[in-house]
Amino acid sequence: MKVIRVEIGKNELLSIPELDYTFFLALGHVSNEINAITKMMYWAANTPIHNEAEDHGRFSTTLFLTRLLAGQLNEAWEFLQKSFFGTALSREYEPLLDGESANDLKSLKRYFSSRNTCNQIRNHLAFHYSADEIKGTLPNVDDKLLIYLERESVPNNLFYSSEILIAHALLQLLKHDGHEPTFDSIVEELFDVALWFAHVSDGLMEAIIKKNGKELRTTQPEEVHFDEIQPFQNIIIPWFTDATDVIDGLSPSA
Repeated sequence: MKVIRVEIGKNELLSIPELDYTFFLALGHVSNEINAITKMMYWAANTPIHNEAEDHGRFSTTLFLTRLLAGQLNEAWEFLQKSFFGTALSREYEPLLDGESANDLKSLKRYFSSRNTCNQIRNHLAFHYSADEIKGTLPNVDDKLLIYLERESVPNNLFYSSEILIAHALLQLLKHDGHEPTFDSIVEELFDVALWFAHVSDGLMEAIIKKNGKELRTTQPEEVHFDEIQPFQNIIIPWFTDATDVIDGLSPSA
């Protein structure tokens, strides 16, 4: 793995059109959030389990991050609609995209032009809480409705019964025209959309730099050295953890 660090200058950014540099910086923020959530969802979904409780914890964490990623991807598309396609920027920079970036922008356009998972989850189950979304769900649920409670503190509390109902409501929401989604298929779909957005974001940011003919960096690229870095596959995000030392550290001393 090689990470390169480049510093960009404020004055250099201010020397290009305001519409361009504000979009450049905002797009970087959106890209960072999607990247972070996508990685966390992967790590949660691939966390090893050894018993039923850990399985339920993994599912609950992954379900939360799935809903969050779907909502953020929908918001990212809305951002492009307003700040890219809704301005002169799309006429300037879309023709400059090629290869993977151009193809993935077409994929995003096709995906968001019709009924899609990201929009459905965002509007019904991502950024608000409502009991209405699970009305009528309970009679059709055959899964165990379990609650896990930690006796001395709350970090390991898990109201798994609630997550089961939300999961069933989500699957019911996404059924249409004979389509029967599974939780795994939804996760894979969101990974695909996140990858499309990452390629488009990288391509657009590179195009902005090239189109303006400005040298935005103020230092030469330099490689970042890490004393220790974990392999990607080694990262896990479990629900159940021993938080005793943390809780004791937060408790007032006698």
